Amino acid sequence: MEIAKLLAESNAMRFLVALEQAQTGPLKFRVEDSLDFAARIGGQRPESETDERAQNAAAIQGTVNRAAPVAIGFEIPYAKVGDAEVNPDSARALGRDIAAALVEYGKETQETSR
Repeated sequence: MEIAKLLAESNAMRFLVALEQAQTGPLKFRVEDSLDFAARIGGQRPESETDERAQNAAAIQGTVNRAAPVAIGFEIPYAKVGDAEVNPDSARALGRDIAAALVEYGKETQETSR
């Protein structure tokens, strides 16, 4: 299965949408960029590595339970995000945005599980 398709159909996508909506800091996360990156990287990697990543992601999603409804990894920028410089203050703001998105994702997950 294609990595971008796997991501699009996952709980991780719900979290990423929450991040895009909750962010207030200068380092802007965009779901569309994430999907584009996943599609590009899937096409550039050897098929065996792409298949292995897809299998790992599927295995993680298969083992996720109510106590941990999402499994996700981040590649944190180290130079620039668009025109915004990555520095200690902007990185901390990104961390706060991720935390706020986790809260929103948790609320949404709790509401839908009732």
